[in-house]
Amino acid sequence: ALAAVWERSLGSVWKATLGTNVSTEYDYLSVALNGNLARDFNQHNTTLAMGLSLGYDSIEPVGGIPRALAQQSPEVSGTPRNRVGADDDKTVYDLLVGVTQVIDPHSLVQINYGIGQSSGYLTDPYKLVSVIDPRPGPTQGDPVDQLYESRPDSRTKQNLFVAYKRQTSWKDVIDVNYRYSWDDWGIRSNTVDLRYRWDFEEAWYLQPHLRYYQQSAADFYQRFLIAGAPLPSHASADYRLGDLTGLTFGLKYGRPLAKEREWNVKVEYYQQSGDEPAFQPGSLANVDLFPDVKAVVVQFGFSF
Repeated sequence: ALAAVWERSLGSVWKATLGTNVSTEYDYLSVALNGNLARDFNQHNTTLAMGLSLGYDSIEPVGGIPRALAQQSPEVSGTPRNRVGADDDKTVYDLLVGVTQVIDPHSLVQINYGIGQSSGYLTDPYKLVSVIDPRPGPTQGDPVDQLYESRPDSRTKQNLFVAYKRQTSWKDVIDVNYRYSWDDWGIRSNTVDLRYRWDFEEAWYLQPHLRYYQQSAADFYQRFLIAGAPLPSHASADYRLGDLTGLTFGLKYGRPLAKEREWNVKVEYYQQSGDEPAFQPGSLANVDLFPDVKAVVVQFGFSF
């Protein structure tokens, strides 16, 4: 991945920013351009900003693009079956408008509204949905088939973001923000992020971090399908589209150096949990269909 940003002042109250980023994997290419224009008012105490981002992604999964909700069939003479092509693509547009207001010499508030639209191939080509046996008996709940997932070919996302920053009388800094997001897939999410920076005589600092995230499931999220029932238009068992809650605890240690340099280290613990389906017939009653995810992340940084 590579990203570059160019920023320029246009007079005393205008500022423009242009950026680009490119990332690539063995089966994926993403290219994006973005720009932001900001203007200060009220003796630089109020800033209005608007940003636009345009992205293009190309997907070339191993074996090709699978047919939506088709069987995961064995290969024939080394060629995967139920494929509709070798690759596909999608486009992404994002617009952001916001205002930042200085309240007093020690605090400010920021409010942003964002809207984004994606179109094209939005399905994950490697995700599958199990089809289970619903009939009472020893095989009830057992998988009888595996289908490739299917997602809509467009998605509109919106979000509202509010942030508050304040420097305390003893020079510490409080940074708290809240984001509410919603889309036309039926996902609603709430994010609360809190940081508190302790400065110790400008020689070093500690910054605890707490983040809480909660989302509802997409309209077409299904942990499994029932054999013999009509297939829906779209279905995905991807846990990232389900009801889930994520909690992050972290601590950052930083040491400022001369000439505006700094090194730091950050350690964070993350835990994610999701809701189990209300209906788990037969053998599925003893299976954890939404296992918890836990992770420890350590990051070292140096800025100059």
